[in-house]
Amino acid sequence: MIATTSTTIRSVSRIDWVLILEYVKVLIWPSIVIFLIIKFNQEIKNLLNRIQSADLPGGTRVNLSPPPQYEKLAENNPKTSEIEKIKKDLSYTQIYLDFERIYRFIFGSQIELLKRLRAQETRNGEQSKDTILFFVFTQNIFPLLKNWTFDFYLKFLFDAGLIHSRNDHYLITDKGKAFLSYIEFLNFPNKTL
Repeated sequence: MIATTSTTIRSVSRIDWVLILEYVKVLIWPSIVIFLIIKFNQEIKNLLNRIQSADLPGGTRVNLSPPPQYEKLAENNPKTSEIEKIKKDLSYTQIYLDFERIYRFIFGSQIELLKRLRAQETRNGEQSKDTILFFVFTQNIFPLLKNWTFDFYLKFLFDAGLIHSRNDHYLITDKGKAFLSYIEFLNFPNKTL
């Protein structure tokens, strides 16, 4: 009885390995093809975009490039200029909304810091120690900031893309300068804190 059970276990084990090997034989090529498609996805797309015609089995020829008259229509289409205008308006709207969001959350003292950094721009920005002194001075004026760290105070300016640091200096970004110009041009009221 024990010998019969042992033989049954071996045959079940052997059948499982044979079955697994058959699955591997069947699935190896599709797996390789899928891997290559994923690995060289961009190269395949670029290659397919360059194909202008193809000869298919049975003598069928397929032309994949658009006829020249359609290209000329797209170039001379008055809607093309409308689309460009819409794109431009959309980008202005996105900038406007971003600046409005920033103004809603920025502190007045952070705006003052941006102005200081703009004034220091020609001298490679403001040294970290001077910016820290500005922060300490601001903490003394506004007790609400007493528990804030210097890094936490600057985090909003960094996250909004208004400032960056380089070689122990803080500098205003082009976006930071544009934001200041925006609020100054529209005469936004001064903020506290």
